[in-house]
This record gives sequence, structure tokens and C-alpha cells, in this order.
Amino acid sequence: MELLFICPELKKDFATTKWGIEGSLETVSLETGQISLDGEIKAFCPYCQKEHIFRPGDLPCPFKS
Repeated sequence: MELLFICPELKKDFATTKWGIEGSLETVSLETGQISLDGEIKAFCPYCQKEHIFRPGDLPCPFKS
């Protein structure tokens, strides 16, 4: 599955299927009644050549314009 990331150093977006879950992902119930995903996702950045750790909420939603 391809995910979209934004390099935190260069602010450039990149899509990749080469990502992994660091530890585990868990669902969390918010006070608003919404459910959120918590955990860490790692991905190698083709721009700065570093591996970054992202939180699920930091990833851009591909369905929003």
C-alpha cells in the first residue's frame, strides 16, 4: 500500500510503499467520540536520504484536496 509522506527537513512530499510500523499501531477513542490511530510509522526519504518517523495523524490524507 502506497502512503504519502512529507519530508520534515525539506518539506517535499513523496509517496512510497516502502514503509514500516515502529512497534504497534493502536486505535484511541477521543473525547469528541472520534477514533484516532496512534503509533509510529517509519519511511526512508528519497530527498534527504534519511529515515524519518511519522505519527499517523501527521500523514496527509489522500482524499482531501
